Amino acid sequence: MQTKLQSIILFCADVEKLTNFYISNFGLTMEGEADKNWTVLNTGTIQLAFHKIREQYLTVPPDQFRIEDSNVKLVFETDSNLEQLRENLLSRNITIGEVKQFPGYPYAVCDGNDPEGNVFQIKQKLQ
Repeated sequence: MQTKLQSIILFCADVEKLTNFYISNFGLTMEGEADKNWTVLNTGTIQLAFHKIREQYLTVPPDQFRIEDSNVKLVFETDSNLEQLRENLLSRNITIGEVKQFPGYPYAVCDGNDPEGNVFQIKQKLQ
């Protein structure tokens, strides 16, 4: 049997907030209609979907929900200038770390957090 990864679903408290964050900051596009419980974004390679967590499973009000110990990191590759992209995100009050490089890894990277605390990384191939 051969399979391929088709989509990633993130459970969240505010579907609209995350949808707007990834569309406005990463240029993703929406697939189909969005609603307050479910949205699918096209990343160019796979689908990224947001699924609202039901109220009975939230331990805090939805506007205070933050992922604390997720083991998921969304990684976006860019061919734009990574430092400029990082500065642009910082100017929008988005939490994002310094650009780093690691021996033997052919990318510069920086990690950030979306409005609910999910970790994302932006990487750029080194010249």
